[in-house]
Parts: sequence; structure tokens; C-alpha cells
Amino acid sequence: MGRISRLLLFASISVFPVTILCAEVEPDDTNNIATIAIHLKDYDPIPEDTANLKRARTWDQPNLTKTTSPAIKEALKSPEALWNFITSPETSFTERMAAATQARTVMPPEWGVKVMLTIDELQKEDGLHKWRIRTSYNDQYSFAYSSLKDVTLQRERNVLGHKWVIPFSTTGYPFSWAEKSNAPWPWQAAQALYTLVQAIRPFENDEVGANRWLSAAMQMPTSTDEEAILFIKTTEYVKRKPPEVMARLRSIALSETLPFSSRVATECIANSMLWDSDTNRDIAQVILTDILQKSPYEMTKHEVFRSLWNVKVQARVDRKGPQADPNFIPATLLIAASDMTLRPIPQGEKEQEETQKATYTVFCVCQAVDDPPFQPSPDMIGMSGQKALGLLASFKTWYEKKRPLWLQLAEQEKPRLDAARAELERLASQPSKPADTPVTPGDQFIF
Repeated sequence: MGRISRLLLFASISVFPVTILCAEVEPDDTNNIATIAIHLKDYDPIPEDTANLKRARTWDQPNLTKTTSPAIKEALKSPEALWNFITSPETSFTERMAAATQARTVMPPEWGVKVMLTIDELQKEDGLHKWRIRTSYNDQYSFAYSSLKDVTLQRERNVLGHKWVIPFSTTGYPFSWAEKSNAPWPWQAAQALYTLVQAIRPFENDEVGANRWLSAAMQMPTSTDEEAILFIKTTEYVKRKPPEVMARLRSIALSETLPFSSRVATECIANSMLWDSDTNRDIAQVILTDILQKSPYEMTKHEVFRSLWNVKVQARVDRKGPQADPNFIPATLLIAASDMTLRPIPQGEKEQEETQKATYTVFCVCQAVDDPPFQPSPDMIGMSGQKALGLLASFKTWYEKKRPLWLQLAEQEKPRLDAARAELERLASQPSKPADTPVTPGDQFIF
């Protein structure tokens, strides 16, 4: 029989298992084909029909906290053994997940960075071909469908130091535990790593574990958007961040070369105002004010406005600790934000764009105070024309009356903010530890 006896005929693919009609091919023939064409259409999301939903709701997962075997016991003897076990192509899905679930007493917090870096590595590979698994609306960890594109790839891949060959056919999304156990091993490893990072992250009241986690994170590079966003994601596993971490976030937020991660850092900084810590609130206020005054990116400044709105909404829900203070959003920050709405609106082609920016700022400021001049409405976002100009004039009148009181409050805040700024400047002047410094359990910053 010839190498390929007739044209390949692809029929519809069932959700699971995959059914493909194709030409007769010699058993090892496809292994000799070095490349594969990835087509976006091959990954059309699977509809959440009755059969899929029924299988997705089938709770056939074993009790992973109690699942054990000789291999699992051996893996749980050291962090290195556990890591090799979880990321090995040979490990079964159940054992892989059970070992990750039980990892807390074995793997120290410093390993959190390695887990995050490896997850990032797998996500990049996932974004190329999704392990030939069709997208599912139930897959909370999958890369966005839009990350895929038509491309030709080498089939042989290096995944976590192991060879993996991209299959020609796509498969349905693995809903049940049995289906997950038969999924490509890199996909299985990714699921185990998501479980692992949750298992070893420090508890909220574990200050020692948090320090060790963040000490490792502080050694991560942040010179590119990609690196900086991964650093931010890693630090987000610790709720209360010390000044050293806040100073690093500030450098990202004010960077002239990090347009995307500066926005992510800004949101993270704003959320720190919800912590039950006056020191962190003061540091966050100083950084957010600096962003409004110094950031080269309009979208980063707008992230400050959006974050003020979100933080105040959350504070109204909590209404405890510092959030109960009607002046929870500090006056110095409100002044910096409100002053931006008073900037002259240029005439011409930029007029509509600048007007919409101003009305969005007004909307966010009104959301951030307890006594706004008018009830903020989503209709204000994107408003333009005479209606927008009237809105801005009304806000200006209200703000001019409010500003003297805010200036008094800002004067009271000044000693605290000066101290917070001095601490940030001190930290910014200190040399950082090299990103390639090995992390050991005893090597940690003192926070």
C-alpha cells in the first residue's frame, strides 16, 4: 500500500471520544510528519448541550486528600521528588492531583515562584495548540479561544523537559474524571500545578510563610510587561504586601516602558487600600497620586479612577475597620483625581475623546465619595456634546465648594503621607537582589 492511499476525509467529530474518518495510513506513517497546520476552526467551542452538562456534573472525582499509593508516598518525601512526580509524563492523573493536593507539608513557600513560572510556560505552549483539546466554556483555566491562530508548528515539542508530539486530531474537552485521566499529560500537569499553587500558598495569618513566598517573588525580573505581570500575579497570593513589594509595584506602575503591566499594578495597589492597615493605605495613596501626576499612560491613570470606584463600592459593602470612615478615600487622592476633570478640553478632533475621559473621571469620583453632586449613572461614561459639558460644569461648581474642606483634610494627612513617601524613596534607592539568586528556605527579606 502506498504512503497515503487516498485523500483524507474528515467527518464531524463527536465530543468524546473522537471519531475521525480518514484514509488508510501505514501504522507509523503519521509519526514521520514533522509539522502540523493549526487551524482556528478546529477549536470551535463545544456547546454546553445536555450530554456535556450531564457528564460535567458527574462527580466521579476521588477524595484526593486521602488518596495514597506507594508512588505518592515516595513523592511526598521531598519537594524535588514531588515536583518530578507531578510533572512526569508517566504519572497517572489521579496520583498527580492527589500529590499536588497533599503538598503543603512537603513543599515550602519559596517554590511558589517556580510553580508560577512553570504555569506560565505551560500557558504559552497551550496558547499555540491547546494540546489539541477543543475549547469548553467550563474550562476556567484554558487560554482564551482568541489566543489561537492559524499557524504551522513543529509537532515535536519540549514540554517541561520531556518530549510531547502534537496529535493530528483534536479531542473533546475532558469533563469527567475518567476523561481527564486520558487527556494529554501536559494538560494533566497544568491542572496539577493549579492545584499545587493553591496548596502551598501561605494562609492569611501565616506571616512567616508570606515573607518566604514574597522573598522569592522579589527576585523575579520585571523588565518587560510579561515579566512584570507574572510578578504581580505571584504576589497576589499574599493579601497584605509589605512596603518592599509596594515599592516594586510602584516602579512598575510608573514605568515608561510597561504600558500593560502598569495598569495591572495600579489595580493591585488600589486594592491594598482595603487592608486593615493605615500604613498600607498611606503608601497606596502616595503611589496612586504619583500615577495620576506622573504616569505617561492615560489608560493607567484611568485605572486609578476605576479602582477608586471599585474600592469604594467594596468599602460600602464591608463598612468595618477603616472602611467605615466616610473619608475612606483620602482627600489628597480625591483632589488629584478631581483636578484632572478641570483640564481644558481641546477643540477639534480630540474634543470628543477628551470630553469622554473627563466625564468618566467625574463618574468615578462621584462613586468614590459619599456625598456626590449627583447620582452617578453609567450613562455618564462615554457622554459627549453639550450634555457632557453641562455635567462637567455642574461637577466643577460642586468641586470648587468641596475643595477647601478636602485641602484641610489633605493637610492633616500630609505627615503620614510624607512618611510613606520617604519610606518608598528609601526602598527605591536600595539595590535589589539579583533575579538569578538561588532561593533557599533561610534566604528571606525581613519585612
